[in-house]
Formats: sequence, structure tokens, C-alpha cells
Amino acid sequence: MWLSEELIEARRLQGARTGPRPETGASEGHGDVSLGEKPRFELRYRSVSMHRPGYAFACDAQGRVNLDLLSERARENYFYARAMVGLDLLQPEVVPTS
Repeated sequence: MWLSEELIEARRLQGARTGPRPETGASEGHGDVSLGEKPRFELRYRSVSMHRPGYAFACDAQGRVNLDLLSERARENYFYARAMVGLDLLQPEVVPTS
């Protein structure tokens, strides 16, 4: 089971935000997930336990997540997932979305 609310919230915010498009290839937090564009990749963190959910975040092909497009809750979940790698979560993988 994936916590997809972060992805849903990011997609909702993509349509609501205005302003310049983040630069591609910039530092972390400014991936190639642009405004109004459907993300083509997800960064997935799988749980080491079958009874706990994993996390999925819209990202670019290199796995960079655009933090500006995440809600506060999704951003907190992203940082939590990164911190829990090796403890509660496996290494993340970049997966194409369908």
C-alpha cells in the first residue's frame, strides 16, 4: 500500500501554483516535475514491514523531488521517509508512472 495522498496533493498544487517554472537540473528540491505537467516518475520508499505503508512522491527521471510542489504534510513525510531509509524503509527506487 502506498501513501498516495502526497502525490495527489502535489498534483493538485501543480494546477494551483503560478510563477516561473523551476530550473531543471538544479539542486535537490527543484526536480524536473514542472507545473501543470503530469509527473512521469515516482520516487518510492518501500517499508521493510508488510504491515506498514510505503511512500511515493512525484519526481524526475533522476529521482529529484520538487519540494516546492509538496504540501507541508507531504514535505514532512518526504523528509521522514529519507531519514528512515535503512531503519523502517528500503532504499528508494524511481519508477515510471502509468
